[in-house]
Amino acid sequence: MWNIKKIYKYSKDVFEDNHNLDKLEDDFGNARLNAYQGLIRQMTFPFGLGVLFEHRKKEKRPVLFGGSWNDETYVKEKVLPKLSDREWLQSLPPNTVGAHLGNLLKDWSLEELYDKRFLIGEKTRTAAGSKGNKLWSNLSSHMFLTHDIWHVLFRYDTTLFGEGLIQQITFRAIGMVPVAYISFIVTCKVAWRTKSLMPFKVLREADKLAKRANKKLLVANSPLYFLEQDIDEVRKKFDIGVPVEYIKWTQKYPNYYRGDTIHPEYADKEWIKAETI
Repeated sequence: MWNIKKIYKYSKDVFEDNHNLDKLEDDFGNARLNAYQGLIRQMTFPFGLGVLFEHRKKEKRPVLFGGSWNDETYVKEKVLPKLSDREWLQSLPPNTVGAHLGNLLKDWSLEELYDKRFLIGEKTRTAAGSKGNKLWSNLSSHMFLTHDIWHVLFRYDTTLFGEGLIQQITFRAIGMVPVAYISFIVTCKVAWRTKSLMPFKVLREADKLAKRANKKLLVANSPLYFLEQDIDEVRKKFDIGVPVEYIKWTQKYPNYYRGDTIHPEYADKEWIKAETI
C-alpha cells in the first residue's frame, strides 16, 4: 500500500492511455480495470476505514458484510443468472429498468464478464487479511452487479467519461475515496483532450445527484429489486434527477457520447425536456 511509484504509474495509465477515449468498446477493458484496481489497492489504507463508516447503517450492512440479498450463494444462483438472461431482460416493457439494462448488455454476457473479470480481479488480495478480503469481495461483487443498473438510472453512457462519472456515484455510495480520485483523473483527462472546463461542471453535478441517491439508500438493494420496475418511478423514489450539465455536454461534444443507456423504444421525457433548455 501507498507505493508512490505505483500510484503514479496507475494514475498516469488512467490519464494518458487512450483506452478508446471516444468510444469505449470494451466497457470492462483489462487495461483500465488493472489501473483502477491498482489505485484502489494502493490507497486502501486509511481510506478503507471510510467504507466501514459508510456501512454502519443496518440497511447497508449486507453490501459489505454479506448475507441477506448479498449472500454469495444467493448472488451466484439467483441474481447473476437473472442479470445474464438477456432474452428475458429484452422482453420486458421498454419503460422498465430491466429493458434498459437488456439493451445495454445486448452485445455481451454479464455472467461471462463476472467469470472473466470480477473473479480474476478478486484473486489479487489486499493487505487486510482473510476477513478484510471477504469484506472486499462482498463489496466489489455487489458494485460489479449494480454498476450497469446505475448507468441506466443516472443516464451516463459507457464512454470513458460516462464510466468516470459512475465512479463518482460509486464513491458516494460506498465511501471509498480512491474511487473519487479515479473519477477526478478521468475528468481531467477528458477536459484536457477537449480543452474544455465543462467536464468539471458535469462531475460536480454527478456528485450532487449521487449524494441525493445515497440519502435514499440506493446501494442497499439487490439488483433484482430494480429490474421489473418503471425506470422513472425508481428515479423518483431514489431522487435521481436529470443530469442537465451532462446533457449539455453531449450536445456540444457528440463524439464523446455513446447514448447506450437509454432504451431506443423509450421516450425519456425528462431528457428531451432538458435538451430544449
